[in-house]
Amino acid sequence: MKDYAKLIEDTEFLLKDKSKQLATAQHNHQKLNESQTRLVALIKQLQADLDEKENLRLKNVNSINAAKAAIRLCEEERKSLEQDDADLKREQKISELQFKQKDFWEALESRLAFQIKNLDDGLEGISQPQNPSTICKQMKELADGMNFNVQANAIRNVRGVYSQTLLKLCEMSVDGKQILPEHKQERLNVLDRFLMNKTIAPMWNA
Repeated sequence: MKDYAKLIEDTEFLLKDKSKQLATAQHNHQKLNESQTRLVALIKQLQADLDEKENLRLKNVNSINAAKAAIRLCEEERKSLEQDDADLKREQKISELQFKQKDFWEALESRLAFQIKNLDDGLEGISQPQNPSTICKQMKELADGMNFNVQANAIRNVRGVYSQTLLKLCEMSVDGKQILPEHKQERLNVLDRFLMNKTIAPMWNA
């Protein structure tokens, strides 16, 4: 016959032991669950922090790009201003040099006197001497008036051409270019061609 008392005692011992093991396992399970919960919460917080930092990084990238664009714009504007400054200084020098030159009417009178003297040299009784100052005054009145005949238009035109020729000469000087005799001669050629024009010559070579 079985020893039920012994079997019951052993079984109850095993039951108590398993109950302790179960309690220990449940306690460990609870602790692991709590740890897992904390880890999940930490991961969520870290992910939120990471997302925040990523947003800050993207904003910083945009700020860096904007700063680079601002630098490029400032550099371009600075270069433009440097060029404007150089251009203005060049224009100032040219303008100051132009101001030192004879104006058109003074230059024309000098060249007219030269042509009259040159053409009449050695000739006696061929033509009546003309006064360059008087002729230039008449030409100026004609150009400044409301006349639009061939002579008036020719005078206005040569005045512009002479001014441009003189300007070119001044620009070459300011820019440090070599000025050859033909460059200086060109302004005189402009005046001579004008004076020898068949519509202008009768005004001073009577």
